[in-house]
Amino acid sequence: RVEDFDRITDDGSAKFYLRTDGKTLYFAKTEGARMVLASAPVSGGPSSIIETPFPNVAVEDLSNDGSRLLVLSYKSINIESEFWTVPLQGGAPVEMRRI
Repeated sequence: RVEDFDRITDDGSAKFYLRTDGKTLYFAKTEGARMVLASAPVSGGPSSIIETPFPNVAVEDLSNDGSRLLVLSYKSINIESEFWTVPLQGGAPVEMRRI
């Protein structure tokens, strides 16, 4: 039973596919007609966009060491999507496999 809650972000955009390492919350959020990768501190504060080359992205998982996100990129509601790992300390995404 939830007795209380705290607002973490206040940008008014919908958040999807949430994952956390206990300190940072990672999610996809709407930005215009796109879904972009973003993060925010669990303690609250503004969200930050994590730049990716993808037209749309969904967060699927977080690595055990917290260094990478597993994301699903997609162009539209399309059966062909790609899995990528996105390093959180910078660097290029790496394609995992096509589904």
